Amino acid sequence: MRRRRRLARGTTGCATLMALAAMAAPVAHAGWSPPSTIADGPHLEGPLLAMTAPGAANVGWVRGHTQELRTRRIGGRGKLRREVSLAPATASLAAGPWLAGVGRGGAVAVWYSAHGNGTYSINAGRLNAHGRLGAVRTVATGSDDVSTYTEALTASVALDRAGNATVVWPELHATQLEPKHFDITSATVHARSLRADGSLGPLLDVASPGEIDPAPEVAVDASGRATLAWRAQDPAGNKVVRAARLTPNGQLGAAHTLSTPTPSEPVGEPTVASNARGDVVAGWRSGQRIVTRLISANGVLGTLATIASSSSGFQVVIDSSGKATFAWRTNRAMFRQLSPGGRLGPLRSLSASSLDGSSPDLAVDRAGTITATWRRDSRVHRSAIQTRRIRPDGSAGAVRTLAKALSSSLGSPVVVADTQGAVVAWPRWVTATRSLIQVSRLVVRRPGREAR
Repeated sequence: MRRRRRLARGTTGCATLMALAAMAAPVAHAGWSPPSTIADGPHLEGPLLAMTAPGAANVGWVRGHTQELRTRRIGGRGKLRREVSLAPATASLAAGPWLAGVGRGGAVAVWYSAHGNGTYSINAGRLNAHGRLGAVRTVATGSDDVSTYTEALTASVALDRAGNATVVWPELHATQLEPKHFDITSATVHARSLRADGSLGPLLDVASPGEIDPAPEVAVDASGRATLAWRAQDPAGNKVVRAARLTPNGQLGAAHTLSTPTPSEPVGEPTVASNARGDVVAGWRSGQRIVTRLISANGVLGTLATIASSSSGFQVVIDSSGKATFAWRTNRAMFRQLSPGGRLGPLRSLSASSLDGSSPDLAVDRAGTITATWRRDSRVHRSAIQTRRIRPDGSAGAVRTLAKALSSSLGSPVVVADTQGAVVAWPRWVTATRSLIQVSRLVVRRPGREAR
């Protein structure tokens, strides 16, 4: 899916970090491993996470003081590979990165670099199933001039089962009003494929100049058919969400407006997820509400539905049957399911009702089992990384605590999963300048050989 895998940057205040004392010992539960430290260093930003082989994942992060993008693979048996540098410190990483993976096709990382000479580039590097980096490709380049500021600040990437990637990003055009102050006047949404053999597809214009802050997202089905969603403006100037399909051979379908213009409710960034068949769920915030619409594999639009009347961010996945699951935060982590026919299930809690669950994330495997994770912040100045499994029939398992620490020292977790297990990763601050990237693994015991 994005399902988005953007970099989670820390916002914890230095004064709080300086006051942190020694952390409590990690908590382990049956099936989940104790936390492992993937990276340890100054000002680490992340993590990024992508499933790259059965039970195995690639974890990415940025060294904040040098802006160096690095990744490391953890195998299905917990074996750690060496760190790999994707974008060196001289790359002047300015936004992103973004990471996506699939099965035995490895992973693709995408990052934006400002080169300091008036030019920028969007780059992509492919990691094979063993974590080794192949050739880095330049997906797009651009330049700035004194009158118009042109920059690509966000991107989204998704892979099909064969390892072919689709990258989508906006090119923003802004007029410089004064030094370091720009007024965005329009944007163009671009897309490009990076095939498994390393070749690049043609550069496509998904949305013509005229959009403002489109925040595009992409999800890809097993065959490589992509669904692109972005924020647009209708003729009356109202923000709406639009979507279009892109075939594996580069044919762009007609754009459809998914949302209803609501001038009193600002439209947020869209999120899309796809299953292997090509059923898609698109979601966005309209004011404080989470609004969604299903798109069937043959392109039929479902009805608009409101998932929640109030929320703080959300994530969504869709299983092989076309059932979508949303997770978000109110005063705790919540989830709700939407059937393929558009029937809403009940509002349900992921975290305990007396505790605060923030920053939930979701992953679904091919069997339809969902792994959810979130950060719990209690009233006694402690925080924890927790997880819970939701079975295909909608029943939820027990809440598991993966790590505990003093309040504000644990960052937002991310999760990936397949039928052989799941991996949860999160940042952990030790001091005001030193941080860790940690992971915990769930191994589903099945006959056969695990990925090393």
